[in-house]
Amino acid sequence: MLPRHDSTWQRSGILDSIKALTRKIQRDPATILGLVESWCANTNTFVFEWGESTITLEDVLILGGFFVLGEFVTAPLNEEMGEIEKTIVKEHRGFNKMKSKKPNHGAWLNHFMGTGGELEHVAFLSLRLSRYVFPTHPVDTIGRNVFSIAVRLAKGTRIALCLAVLASLYRDLGLMKRNMDTDAPNSVVWPPFQLLQKWARKRFPPMGPKSEPNTLSYVRRTLKTKKGFHWMLYKKMSMEDEQLHLLVIYVRASKLVGLNCSESYCPYRVAIQFGFDQDLPGDVSYNDCERTNEEININVACKKGQMKRSTSTCLTL
Repeated sequence: MLPRHDSTWQRSGILDSIKALTRKIQRDPATILGLVESWCANTNTFVFEWGESTITLEDVLILGGFFVLGEFVTAPLNEEMGEIEKTIVKEHRGFNKMKSKKPNHGAWLNHFMGTGGELEHVAFLSLRLSRYVFPTHPVDTIGRNVFSIAVRLAKGTRIALCLAVLASLYRDLGLMKRNMDTDAPNSVVWPPFQLLQKWARKRFPPMGPKSEPNTLSYVRRTLKTKKGFHWMLYKKMSMEDEQLHLLVIYVRASKLVGLNCSESYCPYRVAIQFGFDQDLPGDVSYNDCERTNEEININVACKKGQMKRSTSTCLTL
């Protein structure tokens, strides 16, 4: 698929995420459970003995390759895209008459692979989204909720998948924490936990790749001290228009809108992760992330002491 659709994936901003998902990540339940014990669903942050931290939009973009800028996952389709979605939905229903009785990943792959054309491309992206980005119950099946996203991506449309992915991760971390605190029966969660494992290994090097998974006792000991925690993982961003746009979105309190979920994003509680001085966090008003495509002027100081006006589509802080 890559030779045929490389340029389209670059336009839609998903090439890096597709490549990132080709790497196998060893499952590490102890790291996930250890982090869940410190999760606060009210702030969507990890509250450790030494301070707060969280996985941010910047982390999801860099570690997962999911784009921050672009249309939102809930955006409507135009007429042409709507017809393509109807076709893929019809194919999806046809699996009820097949031997598998459901569109599981293997049957879906065998049905579409090698057929060529636009529908194969949409089917491939639907498989990728259902398996790695927005998995749902039952496991190993293609969800209809990803079809509109797959159609737009196949047309080269940029979609802000990063916002929806982080929203689903926050939501299910909160669910796991509530169940843990109340001894509730086990529940099924389907966020991309491979991102959380990557984040933990980068922020806490002692929990990095090993021949054997971490133990829960080791994770708990590691999380008790900030000695090995890396606050600033990434190089400083430039003041180019798109880089400035990203920075504003990274550090702005907002509501992350995902597929059937909406979660608070509180980067001001972990300002030190972006290289800023950490203020005492208080109450702030949240803005809807669906406003991120509005055109807003931002003033940036130039080297000569003058003010440069940026007309890129950015948000105010």
